[in-house]
Amino acid sequence: SPLNNNNNNNMNKYNGIVSDLEYVQFHPTSLYLPNEARFLLTEALRGEGAILRDASGRAFARDYHPNGELAPRDIVARAVFMESQKSAAGGDDVHNAYLDISHRDSEWLKDRFPSIHAHLKSRTNPMDFTQEKIPVIPAAHYTCGGV
Repeated sequence: SPLNNNNNNNMNKYNGIVSDLEYVQFHPTSLYLPNEARFLLTEALRGEGAILRDASGRAFARDYHPNGELAPRDIVARAVFMESQKSAAGGDDVHNAYLDISHRDSEWLKDRFPSIHAHLKSRTNPMDFTQEKIPVIPAAHYTCGGV
């Protein structure tokens, strides 16, 4: 059984109690490509000026908090999720939440975020975050509860 491992045996041995496991932190911006594993896009992108946009290009973060993209991560995650649901409610298949940092210098972005650049370029259909907005969705990051 998945629960029968050394960690759980040690918890039982020492009368460990778990609590608050229902609390999960979400990363606000992971790469959203249907039927693919999520890839976390660092919050530093937003710190460096990336803008959250809907499918039409409208910046939406300030609709949810005065600090916009720099709001606390739970608010940003909710904003991205809410915007992504708007397209689903409209009945079309167009994704509706994107991260756009294409207004920054291309070479600087590649040097500042080499892992993101490499990951996006390594895909079967390469993406260029220096030139196009990237589809995003929140992703479960880690459990906040504990022993």
